[in-house]
Amino acid sequence: MSRKIQWDALWVGDELYWERRDEIVRFEEVVDERCVRVRSSKGIEVVLKVELRPIAKQDSETRIPDTSVGYDEGPQSGFQRNKPHLDTVLDLHPKALAEKLKRPPSKLKLHDALQVARDFIQEAIYCRKRYLRIIHGKGDGKLRSALIQMCERDFAHVIERLEHLPDGGSIVLWLRG
Repeated sequence: MSRKIQWDALWVGDELYWERRDEIVRFEEVVDERCVRVRSSKGIEVVLKVELRPIAKQDSETRIPDTSVGYDEGPQSGFQRNKPHLDTVLDLHPKALAEKLKRPPSKLKLHDALQVARDFIQEAIYCRKRYLRIIHGKGDGKLRSALIQMCERDFAHVIERLEHLPDGGSIVLWLRG
């Protein structure tokens, strides 16, 4: 019996099983009503949705690398995959940042956003998170470039991969386990 995948409930990086190749792949994005883009051992590929099945739990016999750190272990109804805790996503938009720092948006500076991002990454390392998404917004690109420079300078030893999402307003950090 196959379980139906709720495609709009998936996050970038969620693991799926590719039946045709007996391989675990990571979800990237929905291409259209029939296809999705996934990251496999051969790189990024477009796959038919019907060839993919959800992974409910990590199975010790399949030797899937442990990427479940940071996921809720609560009961699942149908396929509804548990998403990462909210603390794996950081929003650096001025309004969200102002709420976090308890200051008006007009008083925020670039270094405030970088300090919040630095603290967020350090906490994620301490809590052994594997996947982080930082929403910097599209804007003029100053925050994005400063954020990438900070990551490459201060956290190069723990960042396995840094990806730019297609939306242009956020980055994903894959941390070493």
